[in-house]
Amino acid sequence: MQPAGRINRLAIWPKVDELSIDLPAAGPATISTTLLPVGWRPANANARQASGLPAGAIMRNLGALLGMTCCLFAGALTLGAPPSHGQQLRIDVPVVLKDAKIVLNLDHQAFEGDEPKGLRLLGDMIASFKRNQTKARIVAIFHGESGYMLLDDAAYDRVRNWRGGNPYKPQLANLMREGVEIEECGYTMAVRGWSNAELLPDVKVNTGAAFRIVQLVQEGFVQLEP
Repeated sequence: MQPAGRINRLAIWPKVDELSIDLPAAGPATISTTLLPVGWRPANANARQASGLPAGAIMRNLGALLGMTCCLFAGALTLGAPPSHGQQLRIDVPVVLKDAKIVLNLDHQAFEGDEPKGLRLLGDMIASFKRNQTKARIVAIFHGESGYMLLDDAAYDRVRNWRGGNPYKPQLANLMREGVEIEECGYTMAVRGWSNAELLPDVKVNTGAAFRIVQLVQEGFVQLEP
């Protein structure tokens, strides 16, 4: 039976007959190779000359295999390394905001799995501000590719060729209950032929997202774009 941690006679290169990797429980791993043509078994040290094998053949094989062997050796050392324990995260620059004025520019589709990054960022900010008692005002502006996310169920199904209504409606309603101001771009709506009646409840419509963001920045808001 092969000893644990040993891989022997691994045919991974046409001109290599043996490759052995020893992975001991402790200490460095060892790798031994026999660089001979497959099927060739010299009886003694003079067998190479008797076989007619070119003098540089073995060295050429060695050069071809050297990079691969080094990679295998590095992998063996990694496998043998014990896992680290007791490591802790240290915060060098703690950030706690007393006040925050944020405008979220949501103009493109960005997802983490099936969840929009913008909605997730809003939820994370609200949780952080509550925890740190930050006085915050957050305005989220949807436009362009993300404008459809504020449509009501019927309009969403029609625009997205979907059945089941707007899947983001519960998240958006919860964000608005937490005080987030949700706005739709009027220019986006005009280009796509949407009306105010087709939006979710309590969504406000601005003249245009670009100028609205400029206005808020001039009022001291910081723009974030996930």
